[in-house]
Amino acid sequence: MKDRELYQEQVRAQLNEWKAQIDLLRAKAATASVEAQQKANERIKALENNAEEAEAKLAEIADMDDNAWKTIEREAHSAWESLKSGVDDILDTITGED
Repeated sequence: MKDRELYQEQVRAQLNEWKAQIDLLRAKAATASVEAQQKANERIKALENNAEEAEAKLAEIADMDDNAWKTIEREAHSAWESLKSGVDDILDTITGED
């Protein structure tokens, strides 16, 4: 399997995991106080935006030819790791796993 295809599979799997976590957080927030719901909903919206950005980048990668992919592979990996770190921080904050 090519590096790009493996990378795409890994990103898709992570996105699916994040979406499941977002759904769980949304359900958890629904049982919280009004103030906690508002804060959680703001964070959940940020997670959803991050996931949408990642999906858009994934689509861009899928449309690239092999030469273009090789050129930006390192940049794509770095950007993904940065996004993943940010999402993980938000998830930890919401779930209280600091």
